[in-house]
Amino acid sequence: FLPSLMKDRNLEDVQIRLTLISTQSAFDFIRTQEMLKKLPKIDKLRVDWTARTSSKDQITSDECLIDDESLLHIVSQTNHAELDKGECTAQGILRAFEMVCESPIVSKFVSFDAQKQQINELFSFANWKFDKIESGSGRSKELIHRETRTSLTARFHDTYYSVEMYKFDKDFSVLAKVVKW
Repeated sequence: FLPSLMKDRNLEDVQIRLTLISTQSAFDFIRTQEMLKKLPKIDKLRVDWTARTSSKDQITSDECLIDDESLLHIVSQTNHAELDKGECTAQGILRAFEMVCESPIVSKFVSFDAQKQQINELFSFANWKFDKIESGSGRSKELIHRETRTSLTARFHDTYYSVEMYKFDKDFSVLAKVVKW
């Protein structure tokens, strides 16, 4: 349904919010992941994904609609993306951050939830071209690329991290605008 709705449309100045709900087998998970990997250029995108889960505090594989490939595609195709839970590798998250750093769009913004293990692995990489900041016993972590004024901020919530990638100005104020969905 969604691919046909978006086909042959110019969505570069459009704000789209996708709310997807999955209960048992009523939702075609794989087809939805594939659709996300084929999205055209969109100005602002929000993906809300609700799956039946045993605990709201844990992220499990069957709840993660966003993987490395879909994250990288969405980062390359949007100016502003608010995504849901991701099962992305540390390398995928790093590549997405590098794409935000390289972007000429000063209001570029990406957010999603990531598993604790992947964020810890990301921050364990050596030979960084980024400044690393950790505070609150690792509950808040940040990578900063000063040359492009870009930040990756990860905040810990029980079993996962909320991740935000964005550009900032000389006073470290976020340049992305708050989007009202």
